[in-house]
Amino acid sequence: MAGGGPAHRREEMWELASFGVFLVAVGFTWAAHPSLPGELVQFIRDLRPVTVGNVVIWGEPSGPHPLLYRAVGDFFAFLGAWGFLLVALRLLTGSTLRNALRSIPGAILLCATAAAFWMLETGSLAFRTLPPLIILFAGISLTI
Repeated sequence: MAGGGPAHRREEMWELASFGVFLVAVGFTWAAHPSLPGELVQFIRDLRPVTVGNVVIWGEPSGPHPLLYRAVGDFFAFLGAWGFLLVALRLLTGSTLRNALRSIPGAILLCATAAAFWMLETGSLAFRTLPPLIILFAGISLTI
């Protein structure tokens, strides 16, 4: 059925709102951290290959980038908070419990990733552990 019923239109509305929140998160993060573009360029220039045997696995910065890590953590936290708020908004507007709860795993993943980046910022987490940690968080969120 093309267009769907009211429930389908409501879900489309939340998807559009989520894209809007993503844009707000980008704008807010950039405004709160105006040096972000330069920090990102410096981070990319600072990447050095991480190898296992003779295979390059990923890049790792040769120095810390706390301002970038703070900005990325704030961005993920903003989106994670939206995911939890979205549950309440969906319930308040008549979505089924199943539809309302479907954003919780993603919100948990985003908040856990934010915490990991904040740990990078303070130096309590090594960058090398970040990729496997995010993979772990993603696996946990998929099994919830």
